[in-house]
Amino acid sequence: MAVANNLVKIIKEGQAQLQVPKTVFYNPIQEFNRDLSVLVLRTYLKHNIWHHKREERHVTSRGGMRILDALSASGLRAIRYAKELGEERSKVKGIVANDLSKAAVELIQQNIELNNLADFVTCKNADANQTMFESSASFDERFHVIDLDPFGTGAQFFDTAVRSIGEAGLLMVTCTDTAVLCGNASESCFARYGSMSMRGEFCHDAALRIILRSLEQHANVYGRYIKPLLSLSVDFYVRLFVQVFTQQAETKLSASKVSQVYLCKECKTHELQPLGTYEIKEDSTQASSENLAVKYKFKTPDVQVGDKCRICDGRFTIFGPIWNGPIHDVKFLELLKQELEISEPKNEFGTFRRIQGLIQLCIEELDVPLFLSATTMASILRMRLPRFKDFMSALVNAGYKVSISHTNQYGLKTNAPNTVVWDVFRQMAEQFRSQQDQSHPGSKKVKLQQTILMERIMSKPRERSYDFTYNAAIETESQKLSLLRFQMNPDKDWGPKSKPTTKT
Repeated sequence: MAVANNLVKIIKEGQAQLQVPKTVFYNPIQEFNRDLSVLVLRTYLKHNIWHHKREERHVTSRGGMRILDALSASGLRAIRYAKELGEERSKVKGIVANDLSKAAVELIQQNIELNNLADFVTCKNADANQTMFESSASFDERFHVIDLDPFGTGAQFFDTAVRSIGEAGLLMVTCTDTAVLCGNASESCFARYGSMSMRGEFCHDAALRIILRSLEQHANVYGRYIKPLLSLSVDFYVRLFVQVFTQQAETKLSASKVSQVYLCKECKTHELQPLGTYEIKEDSTQASSENLAVKYKFKTPDVQVGDKCRICDGRFTIFGPIWNGPIHDVKFLELLKQELEISEPKNEFGTFRRIQGLIQLCIEELDVPLFLSATTMASILRMRLPRFKDFMSALVNAGYKVSISHTNQYGLKTNAPNTVVWDVFRQMAEQFRSQQDQSHPGSKKVKLQQTILMERIMSKPRERSYDFTYNAAIETESQKLSLLRFQMNPDKDWGPKSKPTTKT
């Protein structure tokens, strides 16, 4: 075969063996992505999270569900799924490894045979959208799990994926165009995802929410909606796991799950403006109804954001809209944690420690859109970054919850109003102002504009004084167990690698 002449080596990942030529895309840095995907899929099948009364009959009648690796390249994902599902493989009828490149499909077939999976994994040479669309013609042919792992954006596959996937199906999405999603080209982000992105400390959190909003919007067109199970921004890409359901009435809630973001140009504080809202109807009969269209009264919300920032009186810039709902399902994360612990003695995952730490970090992460950056706030107030246990204890002592973000170790997620968080920092700046000003490197060279901003914020009166006494409630399990939470770059010159060079 033509591909065989280009083979460079056989690699092993998980339980799969793989022939890897130069011309077909393979990135070893994404082993974490693939390990996690195997764990998620296994958990999804084992705990019957796929189970839905509308779909059970079709899944049972066709002898199990179908899985699609839509952009398979080398076939690695499909092969790992086939070999590492364990007992849950009995719930799967088969896996399709699809790719548009003829050379890639030829290689996939070789790898399928190398792993003795010809009776379970089939390859297809077609456009991913075409493969998904054709499967939607029959309930028995629908894919119940679709994995989208493109080079760059996956936006061009969203519409067909959410339309064609089976009820309560698992959609796994990777996007590597994080530069666009994080504000380097907001106009390109809008063209792809329907949202304006923006630079800032929370840009990776926002990137996840931009994609979730886009998936929800595409699903709504077909009377469907999404439920995020796990959403991660790691390394150079984002990886999201969502379920897709059908219920026309539920789509009426979608506007309330989306917000426009107002970001202060000066102090970088954000405010959210929901695009929709709803309330339970006063009529007791209607209020107890399971029909959402009957139970709720939907309306457009009042404007909640003023014309200037409450922290520094600065002007706002607008971006979004973004998803403002949960990006993780904590119950599902607990199941993932259990399954990971079961796998530990078998040494199944090469990235076990990282998966363990990240899952626990996501469990601890508060369900709060975006975050305030401790480094940005300290810089604006011309103070050294305070100890996290001090300002986190102050917030907890005041009756609020606080956590860090899995996307940024200096990101403060809290249910406290922004004014309260800034009050805590102002009090710390007041208490330690003299010594911090003296030891701040280059503090005398701070620009006049920055000095004015600092003085404007410091001049605002605090609502109250805060207690910085250490509170043990801020200690998390990931800290107590010294889990790997934020990994350094895994290799020299790591990243998304170059596009495959094979002609289709």
